[in-house]
Amino acid sequence: MRSGPFEPFTLFHIRLGLCYELSDSSWKAPVRRHTVLTITFIVGLYCAASAAQTPPLVITHITIIDTHGGPPQPDMAVIIRGNRIAEVQRANRDDWNGATVLDGRGKFLIPGLWDMEVHLSWTTDSVLPLLIANGVTDVRDMGSNLQELEKWRTQISTGVVVGPYIFRVGPMLNGKSFNQYQMVIGSPEQARGIVRTLKFIGMDALSLERRVPRDSYFALMEEASRRPYSNRCQTGGSLGCWTGDDRERGHAF
Repeated sequence: MRSGPFEPFTLFHIRLGLCYELSDSSWKAPVRRHTVLTITFIVGLYCAASAAQTPPLVITHITIIDTHGGPPQPDMAVIIRGNRIAEVQRANRDDWNGATVLDGRGKFLIPGLWDMEVHLSWTTDSVLPLLIANGVTDVRDMGSNLQELEKWRTQISTGVVVGPYIFRVGPMLNGKSFNQYQMVIGSPEQARGIVRTLKFIGMDALSLERRVPRDSYFALMEEASRRPYSNRCQTGGSLGCWTGDDRERGHAF
């Protein structure tokens, strides 16, 4: 068995979805904590720590947890080549042809968890490795300093910093600003321009807060519907996200 780059660590994380390219939203549920003692593994961390290595990584005798409700699958082997999970099979062999091998006896493998609402500029970059240490491999930032987010995303992708993938919604869009990470929408035409601008600079989604004026809200949603955006809003206040006519117009989300 070859010793790998993981000896100083006890927890790693892999996004199992990479193997199957799953689109099922249940693999990206807003789970904030877990109670099962797990050992999880992240492909990106392995690649960053062993960029010069070409042998595959094999996690043997691990119990895989089926998050779709199936029974645990004990004594499995997970074979990782490059940044992809290439194969999952029974751990019925000990010779893995020179691969880096991690013994997973007594441990559990789960998909990486999502935290669906974080504000990383408030928590600062000190939280990035802590998220990984608790199994969170992806986060949705619901309003932070965009320059900071871009810096952290670059550092994470290049292996300089250990942290989760950061999904960005840009500033919190509101009818009135209550903190430095909110943007006032204003008129319906301004709302349309904000949507176009945020899409142009690469935001992944939009975050709407409760004081968005009604006419600006509908203008924003109409403009966003012309682009492949996902949307999220806070309930309550003057926006009325869950009113009947909103649902009829297809704007409840």
